[in-house]
Order: sequence, then C-alpha cells, then structure tokens
Amino acid sequence: MRFTENLFFFSVLLLLTSCFKEDEQVEPHPRGDITEVTIGLTQNYQYQIFYDLSESAITGNQLKTSHDLLFDNSPGGWRVWLNSALFIKVAHTGLTDFEAASDTSGAVWLFDKSDGNPDSNAVGVWLDTTNFKSRREVMLLDRGIDIAGRPRGIYKFVIDSVNESSWWLRFGKLTDTEYTSIEVRKSDSTRFTAVLFDGEGSVLTAEPPSANWDLMFTQYTTLLFTDIGEAYPYLVTGVLINQQRIEVSIDTVTSFNAIDLAFAEAATYNGNLDAIGYDWKKVQGDVTSGNVTYIVRTNVTYLIRESSGYFYKLRFTGFYSDSGEKGYPRFEFQRL
Repeated sequence: MRFTENLFFFSVLLLLTSCFKEDEQVEPHPRGDITEVTIGLTQNYQYQIFYDLSESAITGNQLKTSHDLLFDNSPGGWRVWLNSALFIKVAHTGLTDFEAASDTSGAVWLFDKSDGNPDSNAVGVWLDTTNFKSRREVMLLDRGIDIAGRPRGIYKFVIDSVNESSWWLRFGKLTDTEYTSIEVRKSDSTRFTAVLFDGEGSVLTAEPPSANWDLMFTQYTTLLFTDIGEAYPYLVTGVLINQQRIEVSIDTVTSFNAIDLAFAEAATYNGNLDAIGYDWKKVQGDVTSGNVTYIVRTNVTYLIRESSGYFYKLRFTGFYSDSGEKGYPRFEFQRL
C-alpha cells in the first residue's frame, strides 16, 4: 500500500455553498507586492489557523481539539458537520431509545467527504425535510484522537430539533443511560457554531466571521486510495477554503511569475472545500517508520478568485521552520 501523506491518526467543515453572489465591479488597481507567510501549525499539527488574503493577516487560531461537531448557523440550516481534524466519524444506529444504544457492534462508520459536498455528509438527513421534525435517531460518535494520538472516546447523541435561531440535542458517553441536554444558539456572523462534548458540553465559536478569512490551515480527513484502487480514510495536513468567499483554480504548467490578471480571469474555478488541499507537497521516505521528508511542489500555482472580484496567485515554498521542524507551511502570494 503506498501512502502520499504522513498518517497522524478528520477531519471542515461543513453546510456550505460554492456559489457566490454576483461579483461587484472592481476598479483597475496596481498589482500588489508578493507577500511571504509562514503558518505555525507545529510538528504535531495541533492548531487550526485562519488567514485573510486581503488583509495579509492571520485572523484566527485555535487548538484543533476545541470542538467535536459544527452546526449550520443559517436560519434555514439543518446540516451538522464533523471536526475532521480529529479523524472523527459517525455511525447510525437506527434506534430512538438512548439507553438501548450502548455498544458498537455492527456499526458502519462514516466520515464527511473532504470536498464539503453535503450529499456525502456523515450525519446526513437526520430529520424529515417536509416538516422539519427530527427522527430522533441515536447516532454514535467516535471522537477520534487527540493531539498525542490517544483515543478521545465514543459518545452518542440525538438531535431533537432545529429552528431559525437554535438547535437542541442530547448526548452522553456510549454506556450512559442518562443524557445531557444542550441548546446551540445560531449566530449570524459565522457559518457554524461548534459543540464540544466534554463534561456538560460547551457551545463555542469555531472560526472567525466569514468575512474575515479565506484559508484554514489544518489537518483534515480525506479518502486516499491504494495501488489497487481501494479507498481508505486518512488524516492529512493542508488547507481548506472559505467556500463563501473564494474559489480556486490550479495551474502546474505556467511559471508563477508569468501569471497575470488576464491569465487568472480566463481560468476555470471550483469551490470545493479541499480545492487547495494537501498535495502541494509530496512525501519521501518510509511512512510506516515516520522517517520521511516533505518536498514542496513549487511548480503548483493556486489561482484564487475572491467574491469581491479580486484575484490572487499563491504557491507553497516550504513546510519546515528555520530550525528544521515540520508543520510550518510557508507560501507566497500576490494580488493580481
């Protein structure tokens, strides 16, 4: 079996849409300077870091273990997403009796698809979409692994209802006969509100306001394939995008310096959550032993179209700190 990324143990995101509102007209402007950036995920990839291209700034930073689930904040939203940075997965029990769901025998575990397509969402359609009433199915949640690679435990939860302002759910450990009830209030400033199942449960913000970031540097879960085409889930390190704000095109032929605004305007873009993803680098060495080196593919240029109408070009130039520690993605970008 050949791997293309260092296994650490998924992970955004997320009900999202890749469709933008009609772009505003942008007045002609001078091309920006090339900006060089290093993102400190650290060698155990413990952070999720948000970056805003227009401000050339980090706008958010959090531990990847800060939450388990993400709940859609839109008034009519009802999708639930996993924190794929932790290799979290879900199994459907078909039961409505909370106490009766007490083991994992026969469980079929599901991951969110890394492109953000809601059709492949692991929690899935938990309600009757004609009347928005919950089926109250008990779902199992394998909370994945922590920063040190240790199991975070298996829980169970039920989504009781959702409306334009709040969610209501119950949760507990797998063998619990009692449950904790929690209300998750929707926010109009971010795409999601997050929940952490530790203790009595915590409701928190999982990302900066949607207008304040373009790129999230993080681990996340995706599907890779063996040499004979068998799919398997794998934890990778890369970049997920703000689908409400940018779209991406990839060029591996034209030199970075030769790409200008006209070139970017003629490109074809997509809004997949993992449109940038992880394969701007490749691994050399023995993955099973961990004795590997990451080599950045500097010939890959990512063209980025922002919903405001601006275009950028971006390429990665490194993955190590000045002292040689992995987990420090370095890139350069320029507004066109």
